[in-house]
Amino acid sequence: MRPNAADPLSVAIPSRAALILAISFIALSTNPNVLVRIIASALAFGIVVDTVIIRTLLVPAIVSLMGRVNWWMPPALARLLRTPSDRKPLITPEP
Repeated sequence: MRPNAADPLSVAIPSRAALILAISFIALSTNPNVLVRIIASALAFGIVVDTVIIRTLLVPAIVSLMGRVNWWMPPALARLLRTPSDRKPLITPEP
């Protein structure tokens, strides 16, 4: 079974948390202090861009393009986690 990076259950909670955080920064941008307004607006914009563009579009596309290389585990980490390392590695280290 191929892992799915765009699983709706794994996307919903971080997206909702980012939406709540962006709304709180937008509410903070009503502060009379100009510096606080600018910082709060910039943070809200950054969070919305990260949620919509990076997490929703770019990450699933990159995971889809890279295929099995995404799930490659270094042999040292496999020994540490005690996983079977008898499988052929996807990437062989260069000497």
